[in-house]
Amino acid sequence: MPEPLLHLVFSTSDLSNLPARVGGEDRVVLMPGSRRVGLGLNWPCGVRVFCLTSPDESPLRHQGMIDYRELVALTEASSRVISW
Repeated sequence: MPEPLLHLVFSTSDLSNLPARVGGEDRVVLMPGSRRVGLGLNWPCGVRVFCLTSPDESPLRHQGMIDYRELVALTEASSRVISW
């Protein structure tokens, strides 16, 4: 079984096919600017979707939101990272 991927989503265009290319244990980080599009997609079961907060949003964090330090930790823990 392949190791899960970390997908960093920067783009806001043509993301409709992205959920079909994400594996069941993959992690997706929606970067600022892509959240509005990415949160509306139907992700496969088992995929963990996170939103990167900007510094001014830190006090308003909710489940699924990560800060820059947590993004670095996810990246370090992943042997394969894909940017969209």
